[in-house]
Formats: sequence, C-alpha cells, structure tokens
Amino acid sequence: MDFRVHDKSDLINVHVIQPTCHIGQVPPPPFLLAAYGTNSVYTGEDVLARWSRIFDSCMAQNIRVLGFSADCDPKQLKAMRESMGFFSRQPTDFEDHPNCFNISLLK
Repeated sequence: MDFRVHDKSDLINVHVIQPTCHIGQVPPPPFLLAAYGTNSVYTGEDVLARWSRIFDSCMAQNIRVLGFSADCDPKQLKAMRESMGFFSRQPTDFEDHPNCFNISLLK
C-alpha cells in the first residue's frame, strides 16, 4: 500500500470502559474497548451514531452503559450537547430510547 496516495491517520480515538461496582467494593480497572486512527474528518452526528452503536451493542450483551465522556474535542462536545438537548435545536432520539437512563433529583 502506498501511503502517499491514501489518507493517513493523524490522531487516535480510544474508547475505554470503566466498570462500576457497589459502594465499599474496589472497582475493577478500566479496560480498552476500541482504538483506531482517524484523520478527524467526521461530524458530531457521526460521534452520536458511534455512541448509539456502542450503547446498543453493549445492551445486546447485557452491559448497561450509563454515559459517555470525552476530552475537549469540539465534535465530541457538540455530540454531548446535542444528546442532552443543551443549547441545541438538533432533535435526537436518545430520550425516546427504550433503555434511556434517567435520574430524577426531585422527590
């Protein structure tokens, strides 16, 4: 393969899982879910689609995902903002998902 002809990855995306446990138990260490190179040619919608696929794949394995976090990548931050409806006009289907995780702070 001639790398002068093909795009090369300038960055790497890493997905790490941090298991949770009951209070008082020592949590297991985080582990690597996926790592892949990227040339940063993707959108916030692509990030949302990737997170949705990860969520659905984990649910199919009976693994509950509580949330996603990111470093300060603007596309990932946009995806987080849109998924929460925070200063966003972009409609998402996350709140209508049958396995949507909700927390109520009001009694």
